[in-house]
Amino acid sequence: MYSKYKESADLTRMIGGHEIWLGDVRLDDSLAELALFYGDKMRPDGSPNPKRLQFIVYRPDSHIIKPSISSEKDRHLLRFSCERDGCYTVIANLAPLVFTQTKDGWHSGPKSQFKNVLRSHVISQMAKRILPVGDGELEQKEPPHGILEIVPMEIRAVNGGVADLRVFYEGRPLAGVEMSAVSEKMGSEMVHTETDDQGRAKIPLTTDGDWMFRAVHRDPAKKVQDEFDRATFVSTLTIEVHRREADS
Repeated sequence: MYSKYKESADLTRMIGGHEIWLGDVRLDDSLAELALFYGDKMRPDGSPNPKRLQFIVYRPDSHIIKPSISSEKDRHLLRFSCERDGCYTVIANLAPLVFTQTKDGWHSGPKSQFKNVLRSHVISQMAKRILPVGDGELEQKEPPHGILEIVPMEIRAVNGGVADLRVFYEGRPLAGVEMSAVSEKMGSEMVHTETDDQGRAKIPLTTDGDWMFRAVHRDPAKKVQDEFDRATFVSTLTIEVHRREADS
């Protein structure tokens, strides 16, 4: 199926802010289903070839399982068994892509392939979602998975509360990371901020539904001669924000 899949996403749009995220969760007895999207502000805009993607699910006991994957026009669907109660951490990695800018615009490929190069960099993206299942221990299990990782201090989120997040880069908390928060319900960016000296950001939650938190870190120290000048890491974490009991 993958060999016949036609990529519908313009991946050069990652330069302007497109990203991947995990949404549309469905839990049916012991089966979980969710979707991987690509777009801007939680609005799908095509879909990358699944050959570019790697999917991993951490069970509550930290063991890794591989979800089954099927692809549709604007999403890739992940399904896996969730017979145990607890937290399932779902990870999607998009293979690093190099983009080079010339006077004619942005192109896919290293700078060695082009003339009159203005700049070039590699972008790595990761999407993450934690699914609480059942009434068991709802505690996130480490270790962090990605180079740039958003870790929520609490699994549950409530409208009117605060998302207390911590960002790690190469396993250590990182200050000054660019953070944004998008509400799917509102269809817009709700907050734009940076992490503090402990790598934390506290974001007020002002509506229910899915929220996507996006962290961006640019590292000029990671460069390869004739290939790219810097590396950009983008990580998203999607959390469902519930209504307060008094509003239900």
